[in-house]
Amino acid sequence: MGDDAASKRCRSRSEVVDTFRRQISAGVERRVSALEVGPEGILCPLAVTSPAVGGGGAGPGAVFHLYRVRGERIAEIEPFVQRRLAVAALGSGRRGRRGPGQRS
Repeated sequence: MGDDAASKRCRSRSEVVDTFRRQISAGVERRVSALEVGPEGILCPLAVTSPAVGGGGAGPGAVFHLYRVRGERIAEIEPFVQRRLAVAALGSGRRGRRGPGQRS
C-alpha cells in the first residue's frame, strides 16, 4: 500500500486505519459518492470536507481513491486529485500522477 516516495506512507492495514482515525479526529469528513469497477481495481470518488485553520469550515473538495485489488484483497490505495487521471489509471494499468501531498 502507498507510494514509496510518500513521506507518510501506509504499509499495513493498521497504518491505513490509523491514518483514517487521525483524519476523523481532525474533523475531516469523507463521503463515498459512487463506486466504479475496472481492470485495475475499484475507483471510489470521495467528497471531502475538512475544518480550516482557525475553526472555520473549508469548502468541500474531492479526492479519488483507486483501490488496486490483487488476490481478492485491496493491495494498494492510490489517491488522485483529478478524476480523469483516476479513471485512466482504473482502466489502463498505468500509475497515475498524484497531486501534491496526496498519499494513501
